[in-house]
Amino acid sequence: MFNVAISVGLIAHWWFRESPVWLSSSSPNHTYTVDLTGDKGRGGFIIDSVVKYRLSKNGSVFVKDRVAHRGDWLDISFALAYPEHAWIGENVMRFWRKPDRIEHDRYDTLLISNDASKAVRALRIKTKDMFFVFDIQSRSTLKLSFTPQYEGNYIWCEGEFEDGRRFGYSVTFLERKISESLGYCMVIHDDRVTIESPQEQGYDYRGRWDNLNIRQASGCKP
Repeated sequence: MFNVAISVGLIAHWWFRESPVWLSSSSPNHTYTVDLTGDKGRGGFIIDSVVKYRLSKNGSVFVKDRVAHRGDWLDISFALAYPEHAWIGENVMRFWRKPDRIEHDRYDTLLISNDASKAVRALRIKTKDMFFVFDIQSRSTLKLSFTPQYEGNYIWCEGEFEDGRRFGYSVTFLERKISESLGYCMVIHDDRVTIESPQEQGYDYRGRWDNLNIRQASGCKP
């Protein structure tokens, strides 16, 4: 019985212990900090590898223990998916991998519009690249450039408003059939998020790959 109690205690300690930070990066003016913890290697047959993130502003943590990446032994590891990282502005941090195809040096673009009545305190976006975006003010826009996904673009986001209310959304677009750069529009409303493209059709979690419920949007001008 004693041995069982010791084992349970060790397992609980391992499970709930705070993982050490293996990447900590602050914005150029040191306003924002992104910390990453967990296992950046490939997962196993039974236990997934999980990378979590913590976000701070002016030294105060406002997001912690959120999952940035999860994968088993069949999935790409965080280290292989995002070997590069850099701040591309005071409030935008990008993680990426250099394109496998050297001849494809073009980028796709995502225009983010905050049409909500409140500022977005933090937004995480996953395409081929991953972005952390901070303090998107109400009625403002921001444009990001990201690595094309030649197997078909998906755009996924999660975020929270300045009052702590959280939101999320994702869209998968058709496999690209053109060689030019593609553009997308993400609009954040008080009660929903929309992601559209003037060039592609796609589907979200309510649709299926053979039932495209996201049509080409002529009004999207990224």
